[in-house]
Amino acid sequence: MSLGKRVFSEKEAAEIVQRAVALQESAGDSARAYVPGVTLDELKRIAEEAGIDPKYIEVALASQVREGQKGPLHLTEEFERVVDGELPPEDFDVVMEHVKSASTQRPVVQVGKSLQGQIWTGWGLANLNVTSRNGRTRIHVKSNAFLPFMTTLYPCLVGSIIATASMSERGLVAAGLGVAAAVIGAGLVGFKALLNKGHEAARKTTDRLEEAVATETESRRPEATTEAVVERLTLEQST
Repeated sequence: MSLGKRVFSEKEAAEIVQRAVALQESAGDSARAYVPGVTLDELKRIAEEAGIDPKYIEVALASQVREGQKGPLHLTEEFERVVDGELPPEDFDVVMEHVKSASTQRPVVQVGKSLQGQIWTGWGLANLNVTSRNGRTRIHVKSNAFLPFMTTLYPCLVGSIIATASMSERGLVAAGLGVAAAVIGAGLVGFKALLNKGHEAARKTTDRLEEAVATETESRRPEATTEAVVERLTLEQST
């Protein structure tokens, strides 16, 4: 079947669009006209063109849980927010006020209209990427399993190997294997708990950055007033 006659499932369509966005973003100068994100009006128009009553978009949004995109075995989780407002590069310190570089090897650095590096979220490490262009600011945070592994599983694996070898020398092979299994099991429990806390901390960091960028960009709009900013923040806190 030719591509012109092919009908794509909703999942396929979403994946194709995401792939196309990634390709256009990496196209350099040819991607200047690209504006990240989709407004509610644009989303309703897309739904209507697909034969979906726009009112169901609002129903779906009301019950939406802003979860991240989980990686294989949930070892990573990605969170993304798009703010309707372009944060000037000279004001990227607004972002830096809410993050902390994880190390000197991969510090958070600014290159033009982007900010990227590895940050400490309080429970783990995450890769941060902030880009600002064409009237909008995109915030992308990806948590990973490095710190949970190094503080739980890794020492348990080393300890289990040492314990097994030591007990095997005394002829207690079965006992050594049992101790190793127990130690590794405890390590897995600790690893999973710390990993989940790291993912949740990354989500909260993303939300804080979204709020900070939205407040800063809104305050820069000519029509924005102090009362309007306070009203929006009050409304966000109440929801």
